[in-house]
Amino acid sequence: MVSASDKITRTLSGAFAKSNICHEGPKDVWIALIHVPQTGTLSAYYSAKDLAEEAGFGNADYFRSEYLFDWEIEEKYVEHIVSLQTLIERGIGRYIDLEIMGMSSLQQRLEERIRLLDGFESGLYFARIAQCFGARAPVSGIAHQLLFEAEIKGY
Repeated sequence: MVSASDKITRTLSGAFAKSNICHEGPKDVWIALIHVPQTGTLSAYYSAKDLAEEAGFGNADYFRSEYLFDWEIEEKYVEHIVSLQTLIERGIGRYIDLEIMGMSSLQQRLEERIRLLDGFESGLYFARIAQCFGARAPVSGIAHQLLFEAEIKGY
């Protein structure tokens, strides 16, 4: 199974962890931005939270933003793909501490930025992070999602 998340902070934290903790080279760590349309009653993915609840896992809510695909994510769902190396080369380290370990640390950092900056500067900050994903990336969607995740605790 392949794991996916609807949280960019979780995805970035996982990518940083693979590089920093698992010692995988940044050129070998890839992030895929996907979109799976809601179609009928059959689903291309499974809710990890639902699977954890069915299995009787005590803290199933931990998996609320994680989804699982069988074998691989079909290419038709992939909107953009970028390596951690490319993000680093494009300057993501100017906006996010690349040594951050864990999603809550990254989310706290983004929350701090919102408190320190006014609305316009916050928008620029998140837009600059999103621009590191590349010209063909859904930059506006990435920036809005980061802002949303930073503003909404417990999401």
